[in-house]
Amino acid sequence: MSSNYTPPKLPRQPLKFALYFIKNYKWALMTMLILEAGQAGCQILLTKAIKDIIDTVTGLTEGLGREEIIASVEGPMWVFVGLSLGVLFSSRISGGILVYVGPSLRRLTRYNLYSYLQYHSHRFFTSNFSG
Repeated sequence: MSSNYTPPKLPRQPLKFALYFIKNYKWALMTMLILEAGQAGCQILLTKAIKDIIDTVTGLTEGLGREEIIASVEGPMWVFVGLSLGVLFSSRISGGILVYVGPSLRRLTRYNLYSYLQYHSHRFFTSNFSG
């Protein structure tokens, strides 16, 4: 342990403390936020897509052939498939980013906190109780 080493200067306010560590992963976390918002939007719009499919089917006149029925339902079905894929890919990509960022962010936080605490005296821990 070097005598000229000083512990890292960690912020004392909770929000500044969190932002101190989050700033290293701002692009990954912003991407996750956008993907999660996209996933939520797709899930909300899925009910509209189902409604459009049901409205299309119930609005068909009797006596139509199979090709006409499929052609009339094809558009709303593609919207439903697209939204379902949007939910799937958004959640998977966001989860993949979290698998990368989560452990790395925890490791960085743990390392800095340990470095900060390592340079306190024994008296600091016996005189300053938590809570």
